[in-house]
Amino acid sequence: MKKTRKTRDLANEAKQAAARLAEIEALREEAIREEREAIEGLQAQIDGLCGEDYFCGVILTHQDLLQIIGLALENNENIRIPYKLYNTD
Repeated sequence: MKKTRKTRDLANEAKQAAARLAEIEALREEAIREEREAIEGLQAQIDGLCGEDYFCGVILTHQDLLQIIGLALENNENIRIPYKLYNTD
């Protein structure tokens, strides 16, 4: 069976689309890697600030934990708790 111009054009479009998809996937992987490196760099900077002079974190009471867990179960979402730097003096 002889391929028509339409089937050849569609085959070429499919090849181009596959190549573009591979290119986009490579760009996505690169973006993920860059984001991970940025986060790791920021964590390293924060860890550098938090030596023995500073406490980086959060202190939660039993009641705090119960309220946070209750919110998470109610809303069915992740709970984000930002931290602050405190001088240990």
